Amino acid sequence: AIPILLDQCTHRDPKRTQAASQALEVLTGHFEQSSDIMLRTRWEEWLMKNEGRLQRLGLMRNGQTYSLEFLVEQLGHDSPVVRLNCYDELVVATGAQLPFDGRGPWRTQVAQRKAWSIWLKKQEFKKGQKYFKGEPLL
Repeated sequence: AIPILLDQCTHRDPKRTQAASQALEVLTGHFEQSSDIMLRTRWEEWLMKNEGRLQRLGLMRNGQTYSLEFLVEQLGHDSPVVRLNCYDELVVATGAQLPFDGRGPWRTQVAQRKAWSIWLKKQEFKKGQKYFKGEPLL
């Protein structure tokens, strides 16, 4: 995905450029200002400096190895959009139907996040692996 996103960093449509840069940020945890004309060059330089680290970590989210535990942590994010997106991703990945009210009372969210965490610890999901309905994706 990274080469495709880098290509989009030079697109004439600023919305595409911004979306590509934001997608790279989600993958790497690194931020670059998307309004700069040297966006692709800056991303390429950063990626070259961090290539070994990225290869070592494999599939990433916010600069960390991707995991379902990370998604559970993000259920406590300040943004309700992030909370709801992570909940949707957890349900799709695991097939579990544990509740989560991303816009509900804080205490309810804490209890529901704890339930997800407890349930997840009993499962055998591997870090760096994507899942669909509990089955690993190739």
